[in-house]
Amino acid sequence: MLKAVIFDMDGVLVDSEPLNLQALINALKDFGVELTLDYCSQFIGLSNTDTMRQIIDDYKLDTTVNELILANKVMKRKMIKEEGYPPIPFVKTLIQDLYRNGIKMAVASSSPEADILHVIKTLGIYKYFDKIISGDFVEHSKPDPEIFNLTLKELGISASQAMVIEDSMNGTIAAEGAGIKTIGFLNPNSGNQDLSRACVLIESFQDVNYHFIESEYRRAYGLPV
Repeated sequence: MLKAVIFDMDGVLVDSEPLNLQALINALKDFGVELTLDYCSQFIGLSNTDTMRQIIDDYKLDTTVNELILANKVMKRKMIKEEGYPPIPFVKTLIQDLYRNGIKMAVASSSPEADILHVIKTLGIYKYFDKIISGDFVEHSKPDPEIFNLTLKELGISASQAMVIEDSMNGTIAAEGAGIKTIGFLNPNSGNQDLSRACVLIESFQDVNYHFIESEYRRAYGLPV
């Protein structure tokens, strides 16, 4: 029985990836590094710490992870203040429908907790979520399944009672590792993501509601539809 739906944030609740990637590119210019969008797209779904570690290693930078994280955070906040995060169309309607049908919901995102709370409060959807699990709470970010295993534990459910909605390859790998079936959201702004591990792909949330997710859940787990 479907008891919970777990949402990624960046690229699923808000169309944040273009801004996130551009903020990273802008921040690294101050360190003498010219990043490209293609290079940065590999970091979608990863934590800030893992991202900066990889950049330092790739570019042999004489700096620290914390220094890069701070520079990126300052740049990102400046850009958010100027531009804001556009919400993904129709996702709030889906969340409200799931809530009316008694489905538990959680956000499981590699983003810092403060960023998640800011986004979901700004969108007016904070009250619908039972749990907020961020990259601050785990040692290993996606594609490691740790964040989803923790989310299941916090929700008090098993993997077979949940569905995940993800827009990144790292997210679908992590969900698969936790034994949870995934709905893959084909967000064109999330880069060329391999979502082949998802049990179903969607291009929009316009026609996605509780009954759609319940049906896909039943198909994914081999239950009568």
